[in-house]
Amino acid sequence: MKVIFTGSRGSLGRRYLKKYPDTIGVSMRYEDMELYDNFREQLSDCDVVIHASANLNPSSVEESIRDNTLLTIDMLRSVEKINRSIQVILISSMSIMGKNQNIKKIDNMTDYAISKYMMEVFSRKFYKIPVTVVRFSTLFYEDHEKDGLSRIIYNAKKKEKMVAVHCKRDFIPIEIACSYLNKLCGNEKWFGKTINIASGVPIDMVDIGKYLKKKYSVLLHRTELPSFEDVCHKFDTSGVEELQRIEFDIYDFIDNYYDTIS
Repeated sequence: MKVIFTGSRGSLGRRYLKKYPDTIGVSMRYEDMELYDNFREQLSDCDVVIHASANLNPSSVEESIRDNTLLTIDMLRSVEKINRSIQVILISSMSIMGKNQNIKKIDNMTDYAISKYMMEVFSRKFYKIPVTVVRFSTLFYEDHEKDGLSRIIYNAKKKEKMVAVHCKRDFIPIEIACSYLNKLCGNEKWFGKTINIASGVPIDMVDIGKYLKKKYSVLLHRTELPSFEDVCHKFDTSGVEELQRIEFDIYDFIDNYYDTIS
């Protein structure tokens, strides 16, 4: 099976290519014709495109729409024109969803979330190709510059102290996220569907701090701030069960990341 991964220089892309080295990694930027041509050249005998190219921190809604939505539209047009049999796996975002599991109103979305929501809409309504939309819960990147859990662990190791705020998150280690993506490749049951990938077990960040304090004798500063809400931690995991859940212990991944920090 020939799989192309767009956004291969990002954290998810690098980890996926490391885990599945036969994957073809490509970079994409809106209106960068050289990168587009490289992508299109790979499509004729391709089976799956995992589309993860995105601007995660846009400075405006215009920039977000350009770098995320319009880029995705161009990618979908290319696939439809060259090889309609390709399965496209779109990496969307749980940030488009509210606490009640419904799609938020546009006015309540971030610029990034708006672009991802529009990406989902366009993929469903205007292109006759098999698209699978994936929304991950909070990814544990094992990179202190990318997520709060990694930052707590990094500070525990490097500074021997940390700050943990009461808030719950449903974490998916990036390694597990890659395994789920691989399970979706070529899986016809998920053509034309959306899947929320989450562990179903939300964890309070303070509990993680307590774990690190006990195991590694790290100083823990605990605080409660009203601005930190328990968002993005309760998800419908029926899709995960149907796909077949990948069991893991988040604390094993926490320990492993702690040990790799030098």
